[in-house]
Amino acid sequence: MRNSFGQNDLYVFFTNFIEQYTNLPRGQFLQVGLFVLFYCGIGRNKLVFPFFGRYNYIQVVLFTGISTFICHIFMIWAKIHTLFVETRIVALLIYSLTILVFGFYILSTIFARESNISFLHEAILFHTCLKEDDGRNPLGVDEYDK
Repeated sequence: MRNSFGQNDLYVFFTNFIEQYTNLPRGQFLQVGLFVLFYCGIGRNKLVFPFFGRYNYIQVVLFTGISTFICHIFMIWAKIHTLFVETRIVALLIYSLTILVFGFYILSTIFARESNISFLHEAILFHTCLKEDDGRNPLGVDEYDK
């Protein structure tokens, strides 16, 4: 950012903000607390947020967690693996698959549809705390299909 835009006021502001945020005492607990606050406040709050908003929020949280996990595994593998060409190919493959999944999520959101990726869809439905009184059929029970 410094090389691209020069050192402007915005860069200095964000740098100072990030340094202060990361140096807070017990900063890791603050991050976990904010996550729980948003998770319970948005993802599981049926009274305030509609299903579409809760579904997409939980979808983002789950896919971000999965992407972060894959990134950490790749970084460990890249430190151990010494062949540069193979590392680049694996990095390109991971990046391409991530972009494809994000694109699919974005398109499904634009068209107001649920993304039905196996296992993730069921996890999203679990975390949005759907119940029978929602008038939906989260598990494919045939009594709702009539």
